[in-house]
Amino acid sequence: MALLPKAEHKAIDAEIKLDEAGAFEAAIATFDAIDSDRDIVKPGAFGDAVVSVLPAHDSGSVPLGKVQVKERGNLAVAVGGFNLAIGAARDWSAALKFDLANPPAVQEWSWGFTIPEGGSKIETMDGEPVRIISKVDVFEVSPVLRGASIGTRTLSAKSHGGCGCGGQKGEALGNLIRDLRDDNDLENADLADAAGISVATIDDIIAGLIICPPRERLEGFAGVLGTPISRLISAAESDGCDYSESRASLVGEVKATVAAVDFMMARVRETSKTRKADGRTLGSGVQLATIQLAKLLRELEGLIASDMLPRDPVSEAAARFLYSEARHHIE
Repeated sequence: MALLPKAEHKAIDAEIKLDEAGAFEAAIATFDAIDSDRDIVKPGAFGDAVVSVLPAHDSGSVPLGKVQVKERGNLAVAVGGFNLAIGAARDWSAALKFDLANPPAVQEWSWGFTIPEGGSKIETMDGEPVRIISKVDVFEVSPVLRGASIGTRTLSAKSHGGCGCGGQKGEALGNLIRDLRDDNDLENADLADAAGISVATIDDIIAGLIICPPRERLEGFAGVLGTPISRLISAAESDGCDYSESRASLVGEVKATVAAVDFMMARVRETSKTRKADGRTLGSGVQLATIQLAKLLRELEGLIASDMLPRDPVSEAAARFLYSEARHHIE
């Protein structure tokens, strides 16, 4: 089996110009110069690549923006901008502006890449080996503390005019999660705990800046929001997501539904108790929805009795005991 190309990174001293809308230009490499890794990058190696901007090569981060790598004389220049709708991007933009406004600038840039087969060769210069790189597959550009390339710097940075980095917004999913969160008197921290992610990521999902979160995240949301995962998937798919290849197993669907029903029943009990103490009852809409759910649960009970319980006496007795325990827990 062929090995995948090794991922590498190169960093460079960054001279940066930024504007108020987050647009910038940064020289990320100097052609035909030996850098600190004893590599020489040749003109044409980048091929006008379009890539994401990541903070310090953090592949787990939401992209901060987008750039296209262009050749200008002996320089490879990343032209693009930060997506200032994202908090971390605003922070990086502000940090770079501060660096420019308080010389000498110390910010450097780095780029992540792989070298395809035939994209490099080893030569000897002044008695020392040098790698000549004629082709790279760039997958990201990052502002970093220290880089390897020669002559990397921020050339300009603009904040108006934009860069078109925002992309598609996940409005349907974000709006649904926000509405369910508010209906359940929850905080974003509650959603973050349920899905195992940061509050900042929840903020960006609700704002529509992150679309198509992994299915396991939606399962976590479904449980704490008291809604079927199918409802969240439907909203995400209306934003253009495709979960057809990540379909959960039946047991996963059942467990997610049990968690949602358990959460919902606890809320109904609590709300009913509170309103009863005030001489009130549950609203008609809640009552109707609860009755519909009870009807579905009775149908499920019939399915279990007719099709799912084993027929031999010992197994049937054990199954009925477990079923009774489960029903007692629900009630």
